[in-house]
Amino acid sequence: MSVRNWRHGLYSREVPVTTALPTPLLPAHLADYFQSMAETCLSLAERLDAHVGERNGQIGSVISSLTRLAADLEQFSAVLRADGLRPSALRDLPDEDLDHLIAQQRRALELTLSRISLATNALLNGQPLRPDGTGVDVYRRLATLMRESKSIAKALASNLYGLEQRQDRYAEDLTARLYAALQGDEESEQP
Repeated sequence: MSVRNWRHGLYSREVPVTTALPTPLLPAHLADYFQSMAETCLSLAERLDAHVGERNGQIGSVISSLTRLAADLEQFSAVLRADGLRPSALRDLPDEDLDHLIAQQRRALELTLSRISLATNALLNGQPLRPDGTGVDVYRRLATLMRESKSIAKALASNLYGLEQRQDRYAEDLTARLYAALQGDEESEQP
């Protein structure tokens, strides 16, 4: 898959680094990012494998790790897309506190995605490894960043689900009150 065809500009040579998540942010948006990240992991693993050829166990371990991580991120993307996460246990926080927590998690995820993007672009646009075979640690650090981003996104998505449920309950309660008020008006108008 061509780097230029990947979504969101996260890993594109032609689009600046994406540091801002969409507003309003939905779990489906996060699903797109992690699907793209999974594709990136596979691309890096394939590129590293093709570049190295005869490789030692350390490099083979990194390739296997990237491949497993790709599968994990793809599965996480599917869970997000299917609304498969339970709402956070923190959903009963006061509105202001929950909004503040979501904003913090959003900023943390944006920062981590930005670091992932910079590292990925450097690896995709440069040599996979130095001639002496060093540079494997860069892939390990990138994989760690991707796992961290998944952890942040999981908590963020759970809180977004909780916020959505709260808004749904509020809308239902408001509808019920309006209906009751209308019923009361109709009864008072009857002779």
